[in-house]
Amino acid sequence: MILHTFNSPEAFARHSQRAASTDQLLLIEDGVFCLVDPAFSPPAGLLALQEDLELRGITPSQTVNLISYKTWVDLVVQSQHTLSWT
Repeated sequence: MILHTFNSPEAFARHSQRAASTDQLLLIEDGVFCLVDPAFSPPAGLLALQEDLELRGITPSQTVNLISYKTWVDLVVQSQHTLSWT
């Protein structure tokens, strides 16, 4: 499994299709703004860093799995590779 992190909506739009179905996709930093776009259709199992949502005052309208920094670290350890898309 590869963990893909996206720190902007543009990065998600450009690179999310590169992920395999067994990979994990995580929205971090300004990437969480994807969740306020009414046209955004999140893939199944999409993750978002809860602290980044809270810092930006975002309540996701779509279904997304919120994770903590600790869980993020656990995912990095469990993953074969981590790719950061900007």
